[in-house]
Amino acid sequence: MIFRKLAWFFSFLCMAFLFFMSSRPIEQSREDSARVMALFGMADLVEYGDEVNEYGHIILSQAHIMIRKYAHVAIYGTLAVLYFGSLYGYFGKIIPTAIISLLLATLYGATDEIHQIFSNRGASVSDVFINALGAIIGLSIISVIFFAIEKTPRAKKIFSYVYDFDPPGGNLLWKKSV
Repeated sequence: MIFRKLAWFFSFLCMAFLFFMSSRPIEQSREDSARVMALFGMADLVEYGDEVNEYGHIILSQAHIMIRKYAHVAIYGTLAVLYFGSLYGYFGKIIPTAIISLLLATLYGATDEIHQIFSNRGASVSDVFINALGAIIGLSIISVIFFAIEKTPRAKKIFSYVYDFDPPGGNLLWKKSV
């Protein structure tokens, strides 16, 4: 039970982090991306063009944009996995939990994009799809892990000490799978 509470705690922490990052001006976001690129030795790949998009932002180099998109994938993959850990067993087993976790992560990604409009940043429908892709990747990985644990009695017994695979009062919306 403590694992579920920790997963919820870290889910809210992740959502707060995303809200904070979306509240920051675009210039600070560019600086963050530049620091990440410098960390990986790619600082010389950043080129700012003179073109301006419809939001009045200078168009960034492809490498800079890819860093941002990979960050979306990683963060929303993590958020979806945290949702999965929080919800597993309460809506059935792996598939229903993964679907609900995907919906929650995608919904949060959409509301985050709407939030960016009010933070003088641009909202992007493509970012919502990238967030959903990150959630799908994260959920695919955690689903395979949980499937392996469920199907291996010894692993299920070991991991049941950390995570209750048969929660009391679980499966509130779906019948328990056999």
